[in-house]
Amino acid sequence: MTTDFGQLDTAATAWDKMAAEIEKVEKRYKSAILPLATGSTWVGESAGAADRQFVGTHYEYQAAQTQAKATAKLLRAGRERFAALKTIVESARKDAVEAGMKVSEQGRVAYDYDRLTSQERADLQADAKALQTVEKNVASWAEYIDACVKSFDEADKDLKVSLEAVVKDAYIGPNANDMTRGGGFNGQATGDIISATPPSPDGEISLDLSSLLMDSKTETLSMWAARAQGDIVTKLSGNRNGAGSTPATHPGPSPSLLSPGRPVSRSPAHSP
Repeated sequence: MTTDFGQLDTAATAWDKMAAEIEKVEKRYKSAILPLATGSTWVGESAGAADRQFVGTHYEYQAAQTQAKATAKLLRAGRERFAALKTIVESARKDAVEAGMKVSEQGRVAYDYDRLTSQERADLQADAKALQTVEKNVASWAEYIDACVKSFDEADKDLKVSLEAVVKDAYIGPNANDMTRGGGFNGQATGDIISATPPSPDGEISLDLSSLLMDSKTETLSMWAARAQGDIVTKLSGNRNGAGSTPATHPGPSPSLLSPGRPVSRSPAHSP
């Protein structure tokens, strides 16, 4: 969580500058080289062959600009997603702590018994129902934080595959119009982030992780837990049977011992 995402902006700026420099070369090539084979002083088969090569090279200069700008766009989009997801993870941890949990640097969740007095700890240990509620609260917070962390990991994978894809020439084989047979720059690059998770074949289960994150404006932890489990059950079985077994997050018999599940008020509803 200490990574400086601003370095992605720095890299994006460098790619934009590269695109600008390539544009200068492309303009010089267009004015000085491209017309040579189409003028009146050079005719015949050699002129025709040269013209095709010149046009292909000119296209590569244009495609290189497109690819460089798309790379810059990807890097900035990645930085924005990482920054937002970092806020989600940090807010989830803070809210868990405020709800009476301890969260380690590795993301492991446990109930913070240190907050209790010796008498409160003894009372809790003697109350089986209260202990069960504590365990359910811990499990719900652990599941939520794990989902937030997993979203971060998925965003990292998405950016990786997007950067790998942006450098691949879109025109290959018979569709190649740039004389490189598909080994040139990607003139069709858009800079849009693509998903690292391939579409699931018919019959296979695919979960949209972002849909399982808590909506801080409308959901409490208990509401989110019920919905998230219901979504998973629906994906697995086609119905919501069993969703009612979601762990409760309300306080047990002794309010002084257990913290209520509360809205996660500072975390964005979904990952970008």
